[in-house]
Amino acid sequence: MIFEANLQGITVTGSIVGTRIALVETFQMQAEGRKQVVRESRHLENVNQSFAPIEKGDVDGHLVFDFL
Repeated sequence: MIFEANLQGITVTGSIVGTRIALVETFQMQAEGRKQVVRESRHLENVNQSFAPIEKGDVDGHLVFDFL
């Protein structure tokens, strides 16, 4: 799976959540159509507002902030 990601030019930028096995499992579920990866860009100054839906349980997922 990692080999295919490299061939397709897919980039995964650091994570402090999960393990390598969890990452492989996520890629596998995505490939099988069992999981959809949704990406939204948000500004760092809105970090507190971004956590609100997670804390309420309205979002099934993780938040990843890009500090660049």
